[in-house]
Amino acid sequence: MLTVTVRSASGVILLQRPKESGLEREVRHQEYTVTLFLFGFLALNYPLVSLFSGGMVFGLPLLFVYLFTVWLLVIVLAAVALGVAGSADPDPHGIEPDPGD
Repeated sequence: MLTVTVRSASGVILLQRPKESGLEREVRHQEYTVTLFLFGFLALNYPLVSLFSGGMVFGLPLLFVYLFTVWLLVIVLAAVALGVAGSADPDPHGIEPDPGD
C-alpha cells in the first residue's frame, strides 16, 4: 500500500496516511452515506422533532429553525463526506486534450 507523507521545512512529518484505492474510497463513501442517512433519519424523526415544537428564536418558531438547521447540516456533511467541494478535477475521466487543438 502506498503512503502519502507531508513534511515541514524542518523535516518533521506532519501527515502520513496510506493512499487508498478506488474500491476503498467507494466503500468509505458508502459507509459515510449510510451513517449520514441514519443521522438525518433520526434527527428528523418524531421524538426529536417534538422536543422543538414550542418557543421562538429570533422571531421564528423553534421547530422551523431546528428543521432547516438539520437539513443544512445534512447537506454540508454530504458534500464533505463525498468530497464534492475538493474535487475540482477539470477532467474526471483522465482524457488529456490534444496540445495541437
